[in-house]
Amino acid sequence: MKINLKKNFLDIIVIIIIAAEVVALLNYLFIGIKNNDIQMPYSTPAYSFEKIYAEEIRDLKKYPFGKKYGTEYKKPPVLIFGDSAAYGEELEEEQRFSYLLSKYIHKPVYNRAFGGWGPQNIYWQFKNEDFYKEISQEPEAIIIVYSPFCFKRMYSPDLANGLKYNIKDGKIIRVSSLYNKLNLSYFILKVNSVAGEIKGKDFDKSFDDFKVYILESYKESKKHWKNTKFYIIKYLYKDCPENPERWKELEAEGIKIFEFSDFLGQNYFLKDEYIQSFEDFHPTEKFWKDAVPKIAEKLNL
Repeated sequence: MKINLKKNFLDIIVIIIIAAEVVALLNYLFIGIKNNDIQMPYSTPAYSFEKIYAEEIRDLKKYPFGKKYGTEYKKPPVLIFGDSAAYGEELEEEQRFSYLLSKYIHKPVYNRAFGGWGPQNIYWQFKNEDFYKEISQEPEAIIIVYSPFCFKRMYSPDLANGLKYNIKDGKIIRVSSLYNKLNLSYFILKVNSVAGEIKGKDFDKSFDDFKVYILESYKESKKHWKNTKFYIIKYLYKDCPENPERWKELEAEGIKIFEFSDFLGQNYFLKDEYIQSFEDFHPTEKFWKDAVPKIAEKLNL
């Protein structure tokens, strides 16, 4: 009996691809994310966050991620984490949160936020030993900005950034790189979870993912820095769902939580001078100039 190895091998490959596509489809149907017309999967290749970190983001002339403002000050630094709201999208460098805070408190401030990032990127940093070597001195405080862009970026697995962590049974697991490379549909559907419209019913699961990433980041930070204060400041605007009960576990662990309404008033998101436009809710320079002094006072920085 003659065995056609080439044909059998191709049959196995076809079966693997079909199985992967079926898994991807079930995943898509299960998480209930609506597809849209954005062609991100074809224009944004998936490559590792580690590579982006090393080759692109650390180019401080292009993106000031990780930049330390206030190098002339010798006091313990403050670290800022989050997505584009914390990073300072649409703003010049000297208009951003990290820069303005350093100038106001006369202390070093690191910008560890970046546009399009989620809590998985924050967690990656706290798991990275090189991160602690870079900071070198125990920080006075860590500030994470919880953003209303959560539905598009802050919570969803962002495989365009290639950071392959996921939540399973309340624990963070590393997702197989090989699986994502083999499975085109899985990548496309995951990117749609970033670029597409996320339904309101997905909020609860999304928050649970955020909670796990932040709690684990908090625990990692405490292995290195025993006395660093850990804060979350919620940047919420009109129609952003909110459930105060969901924050109690974070607070019980010792994480202090504030809202920008504590610093700018209840209806700050309705002020034209605080948002870029009706279509773009990124904070403006005035937003940060008004918020920074009050943040510094409230957080005792």
